[in-house]
Amino acid sequence: MCVCGRLEEATKATEDIREKIDQQNTQLCDFEAEINMLRRRIEGLTADREKDKRQIAQLQDALNRARIVSSDVLLSVFSLFDHRCDTVEMYRFDFEAELDRDLPEIRRTLLKLNTVKLGLTNIDQL
Repeated sequence: MCVCGRLEEATKATEDIREKIDQQNTQLCDFEAEINMLRRRIEGLTADREKDKRQIAQLQDALNRARIVSSDVLLSVFSLFDHRCDTVEMYRFDFEAELDRDLPEIRRTLLKLNTVKLGLTNIDQL
């Protein structure tokens, strides 16, 4: 092969290498940009995590205070509920007693009304 052919091959190889180097430099710049973006994102996430930790601690403290208050409130509510249940139970017993007392009279009245409707004059005919 002559010198011209080797020179052309070397020139072509050099251009190919330069092209690959340019591509790799571009790719390297892209990777560096992505790394910088990820670092900024990590910094932001770290700051968010610290802020979340502080907020969680505040919420935990508030929850603990609420538990103390709510247990007192629950005791009051349960006491009131028990009192209401006792009152309702008392009214139920009174109602049942009244119903037991008045039921025979109501049955007699209904029986009389039915006999009048049927035209019967003697209840014993039923």
